Amino acid sequence: MKKRIFAILTAGVLGVGALTACGSNANNAQPQDSTEGTASSTKEDAAPADKTEGETKTIRIAAQAYPLYSPINLAKELGYFDEEFAAVGGEYTWTEFESGPLVNEAVAAGEGDVGFMADLPAIIAKSSGQDIQVVSGVATGEKSLAVLVGADSDIADIKDLKGKKIAYASGSYAQHLLALVLDQAGLTFDDVESVNLGAADSPAALANGDVDAIVIWEQFITKLTEEGTAKVLIDGTGIKKSNMVLYSVRDFAEANPELIEAFIKATDRGAKYI
Repeated sequence: MKKRIFAILTAGVLGVGALTACGSNANNAQPQDSTEGTASSTKEDAAPADKTEGETKTIRIAAQAYPLYSPINLAKELGYFDEEFAAVGGEYTWTEFESGPLVNEAVAAGEGDVGFMADLPAIIAKSSGQDIQVVSGVATGEKSLAVLVGADSDIADIKDLKGKKIAYASGSYAQHLLALVLDQAGLTFDDVESVNLGAADSPAALANGDVDAIVIWEQFITKLTEEGTAKVLIDGTGIKKSNMVLYSVRDFAEANPELIEAFIKATDRGAKYI
C-alpha cells in the first residue's frame, strides 16, 4: 500500500505547475480497468443510483489515471471514497479510460454518472448535446501539457511547425494547446498536418519519425524527456491553465446530490493528504 501511494504522489508532482483541491469549487482504446468499492462488499454489476429509499445507491465513476487527478486517485487508494459514500448510503464503480474523449463516449452511452477530465473534452461534451454539468474543479497544471519534438530535431521555434506532421488526440485539451500555440506563431491548423493519435501511441510515432511533433500530457512528458528521446518545444506556461474538472449527468446530480458531495469530500481529503 505504501508503495502504491508513493507512486500516486510521485506521479502527481511530475511536471505539474499547480495543484488545487476541488473541495472549494463546489482513439479506439477500451476501458483500462473496472473496479467497485463499497464499505463492506463488492458486486460485479451495479445498478444506476435511482433505487428506492433505504437501498444502496451507486455512482458510476468514469476515471483516468493521470497525474493531475492524484487527489482523486489517492482518495480511492486510501479508502476515502468507501468512507464518504458509505456515510450517505452509497457505493461506487470505477472504470478507467485513456482520455477525456473516451470518458465522454462512456457517459454518453449511459455507462457512467460522473467523469473527470480536462476542460476541452468537457466543453465538447456539453456542446454536443450531452446533458451534463460541471460540479467541481479538480486541479490545474500549466506544465502538464506540452508540444514535444525529437531530441535531435531541428525544430527550435513554434514557427518551425509550419508544414510539419503533428500528432495529438483529437478532442483532447492537447488540441486546444496546439491551437493556442499555432496562433502565437500566426499559424492555424491549415498550416500543419494533423495526425489523430492517442497519448499511448504518440511517443512511438515520434520515435519512428512518422510525425515531427506530438502534443501530449504528463506522465509522458517526463518519461520521454528523461529517457532522452524527446524535448519540450513549448509547454502551457502562460498559455493554457489546463483546468481539470468533474462533471455529472445532470439528472443524476439533481437526484443524488449527496453522492456528488461525497465524491467532492473524498477528493478534498486526498488533496489535503498530498
